[in-house]
Amino acid sequence: MTDTPFKIHDDIKFECASLIAGWHEDAGNLGYGVLKYLKNNLQCRLMAEIEPTGYWPMNNILISDDVARFPESKLYYCPDKALLLFLSHSPNADWYRFLNTIIDMAGYHCRLQQVYTMGGMINLNAHTAARHISAVVSSSDMKQGFAGSDVEIEMDYETPVGQRPTLSSFLMWTARQRDIPAVSLWGPVPFYLAGLDDPRSWRPILTFLDERLKLGLNFTELEGRIKTQDEKIAIARGSNPELEELFKRLESGQMLSPEENDQLVGDLEEIFETDE
Repeated sequence: MTDTPFKIHDDIKFECASLIAGWHEDAGNLGYGVLKYLKNNLQCRLMAEIEPTGYWPMNNILISDDVARFPESKLYYCPDKALLLFLSHSPNADWYRFLNTIIDMAGYHCRLQQVYTMGGMINLNAHTAARHISAVVSSSDMKQGFAGSDVEIEMDYETPVGQRPTLSSFLMWTARQRDIPAVSLWGPVPFYLAGLDDPRSWRPILTFLDERLKLGLNFTELEGRIKTQDEKIAIARGSNPELEELFKRLESGQMLSPEENDQLVGDLEEIFETDE
């Protein structure tokens, strides 16, 4: 198979049940954080990657130390869990061909039975509020599998007028066109953490996948990251009465003004800029 639009790194064939996909450009780095955590926890290995030509303009490729940094678009496999992971930057062009290539790339190595994708949904709640994930499912059979779970599956979301549907929505539609059941998972992300890592938003998605796919994940590292973030925000609140007042209003369900929202975003970015 030489004329494929993807590069094969490991030609292994194995029994595969599920593909989980996530994107770099996501509120709270949700997709990126979840996929990286799964990849590291499950000791997955690189299987294949999509060639960037045609999906990203070459004049936008980052050059660092005279080395071209191409967008990441890689497929990993976890043979012990019958699982594939796909982590990618969002393509700038030809979404339809790109998403079909994902399915082709996965299908080259195994018989794909279901697809999971995910995204962060920005909301106006405080980070201390409970996080409940929502899901859109592509078939009634898959919906029955959510019975008794805490996942909201009657999510009523419409793409705003003039905006394009999300890449996750397109991937779910692409899988459905090829008779592969798919689920799009959505996790809430506080607006002031949208541009930062928000490990607390990763937790319910990872918990759901862990329980549904019997992955046996260890959450010690993730809980440590959540605790560290909470402590940094708590210290900032304790030393800044104005910031504390903004958080108290959010936690009581009050709306902030656009200017106050911007202030909170700026304050949080400053707090965590040392982590970059």
